[in-house]
Amino acid sequence: MGKKNTRIILLGSLNSSSFVEYVRAFMFYKIDFIILNVSREVKAEEFHFGSIEILDFYIANKKYSFLRKKVTKIIKIILARFKIDRSHLFLKARRSVETIESEISYNREIIPFVSSAIKIIGYWSTAVKKEMKICKQINKKIKLILFICTYPVNSYLKFSANEMPIIEEDVPYFNMMNGLIYSSPIMKEYFEKFLFKSNDLLSITFFDSFIKGGSDNKNEREILINDNSPKLIFLGNTDFSERSIDNVKSKLIDLASEGFIVFIQESKKQKKIHENIYTFPPYSRSQISKGELDSFINQFDGVIVLYNSKKDDLRFHLSIPIRLSLALNSLTPIFLPKGNYTAMENLIIKEKIGYCYENPRDLLRYINKNKNKKRVGNEKYDLLKRIEKVINFINVI
Repeated sequence: MGKKNTRIILLGSLNSSSFVEYVRAFMFYKIDFIILNVSREVKAEEFHFGSIEILDFYIANKKYSFLRKKVTKIIKIILARFKIDRSHLFLKARRSVETIESEISYNREIIPFVSSAIKIIGYWSTAVKKEMKICKQINKKIKLILFICTYPVNSYLKFSANEMPIIEEDVPYFNMMNGLIYSSPIMKEYFEKFLFKSNDLLSITFFDSFIKGGSDNKNEREILINDNSPKLIFLGNTDFSERSIDNVKSKLIDLASEGFIVFIQESKKQKKIHENIYTFPPYSRSQISKGELDSFINQFDGVIVLYNSKKDDLRFHLSIPIRLSLALNSLTPIFLPKGNYTAMENLIIKEKIGYCYENPRDLLRYINKNKNKKRVGNEKYDLLKRIEKVINFINVI
């Protein structure tokens, strides 16, 4: 074991490409920190970040992990099919079971590291709720800083102009924090109005982005389709059977039926769903960090951001998800349906990085009018150029 007197801990899942980006950015600025990996799917031994110490939050059990993964996949498909995977009552019951399991199975080797640390930066939201609570139990004096990014994480909460819902069990968790990092101004407004008992908590607004890869990286993949129709790329999950919120098949077909060529990521069980919808192999974390995904995106007329959500879904009213952040370093405009995603719409309009369309035909008109028009100023979304705001905030806590 290494430095048990490290002052800062970065806690999150190494299975998350965006979390890994923060690791790389902290390393670039020579922050003294260790990593607590909360993923049960990937382990610390699979990663190497120079001299940075990495500990797994949970004890490895390969046989258990394999069985858990298979059973979890089957359960996800069943829940998504009956559209109860975002039910608040179901998620509450699942969280209770996971909390008990976490307290039993967490790796006791993390105790000396947590006991001597001064601050923990958690990524993200209630996805690390169990782990942040365990760390606070180990070290009651430790200061907690949390990236929220998305809220609520899974639950469908209906909001309206007259009523903003809250999850009561989350209120003590967020009030336990010493600092919060919101992904949008509207999220900050919601939290400070409905979830906090005092106004003393420090916060900033900062949405995720990625480190920009080298500009000299040549794209290895080309769109080999001899067709003048406008071309869109969708960067979201395409295993539509596992999560109802990701099942955007009908929305993609609507775009393809209007004459768009749409590219989506390959998945093992995905069949050809429309003659105008093509697939591409997913990009690895390494390829993304080299800028290869950005180069591939730059061949398209737009990046399309879609979820199978309702207009009154609180999550998409407040949040800036990774699906949008992945496209920020490219030169390609970002498109999303108007009226469904308030925080993302506000960002696109403010930053002038795309268009919010009424329907597929409206988007087609917009692209034909602005054909070959690329975004400018995308360099400012490079995480290395933005991360100082977060580092300065952490230093104040």
